[in-house]
Amino acid sequence: MSLVGITGLVLGVGVAGCIALSWLLVAASEARHEWAIRREHVRADRAYYAAIEAAEDDPSFAPDVVRQTIGQIVALANRLWRGRPDTALEGRADESLIRAWARSRQSWLGSGLRLRGTPSIDLLRVVNRADDREDRVVARVRVRLYRNRPLLDLLAARRIRLDERWTLGRYDGQWALLSVEGDPLAGPVLTAPLIPTPAYDTERLREESFAELGSAQKVPDGVALSDLVGADEPAAFALLDLSLVDGRFVPDLVAAQLAHLVEAWEEAVTGSLAPLEALAGPEVVTALLEPMPGKRLLIRDAVMKSWVAQRLELSKQPPSIEVQLDVEAFRYVVADDGTHRAGNDDVRRRIVLTWTLELTDSRIPWRLVKSTNPAEDIPGWSSP
Repeated sequence: MSLVGITGLVLGVGVAGCIALSWLLVAASEARHEWAIRREHVRADRAYYAAIEAAEDDPSFAPDVVRQTIGQIVALANRLWRGRPDTALEGRADESLIRAWARSRQSWLGSGLRLRGTPSIDLLRVVNRADDREDRVVARVRVRLYRNRPLLDLLAARRIRLDERWTLGRYDGQWALLSVEGDPLAGPVLTAPLIPTPAYDTERLREESFAELGSAQKVPDGVALSDLVGADEPAAFALLDLSLVDGRFVPDLVAAQLAHLVEAWEEAVTGSLAPLEALAGPEVVTALLEPMPGKRLLIRDAVMKSWVAQRLELSKQPPSIEVQLDVEAFRYVVADDGTHRAGNDDVRRRIVLTWTLELTDSRIPWRLVKSTNPAEDIPGWSSP
């Protein structure tokens, strides 16, 4: 075979290989999407029955009530699209978010938006806690719309469909829209625990049990904690040694409080600040939510992956623990006026934080008092 023939054969094999690889990548992507849809169907069934159980304690969790609330929100947005503002929107806790959602969809899809039919709604998560401010409902909302065809794009579709994840929270006993995200099939929301009643909140119950045991097993007031561990002992080993004589230093309790803090941090981004303020000082709350004046940090689907004790300050009052925390989340920064955006809201990122926890005399043994900047490694986050 001539050199030209061999070269042609090699090129042909290379092209065929690229085509085959592209086909396999597409097939794998479709398979993952189909698997996510199946998981969503199973999850929706479980969430539906969790909502029914929650409704026995609080009727507002009934699936029909939640669907009616979401339907009303979509109807209000539809009136805005058609230039028919409704007084029912005025004064709502979620008024600004509904207006912003309607405005952003019109800016993205074009003018002349009109609702087609009724939205399709699947419940994905139900959280019914003792404190109403922590109640949540997460739903997959599919909305069919009709729009005017752009003059310069005659091939553009006139009928379109939105497929989004909506989170509702409680304000004055009523459901209000807290956030709208683009991916209703994301893994964390499909695996997060369903909590139809506080009795199902195993993580909180576990934390409370450790906290009660810790309060019952404390070293006497006259004993210096620094005398109970070696001066050169690594922080992780010192924490284990202290946990044998003082239950407040049990690593499982510290881990439970860190996970609680991460959850409260995510909730504070769109909902009530109260759960986070109960666990953290005002300065660190500001540092987590507003990394610099005029810039807000938004996170979602935050999951604590690991933590490690780095330093124990046992001689100071109150004693403290410095930990390094690994969190995975979707994370991005926006300006207060919404004009600047940095980060990525469709790719989960690793966030490495250093947190300082101080010992308290309250029912919650540890309080977050200091944090490194959670946005410092986002490219361009501090740009004007």
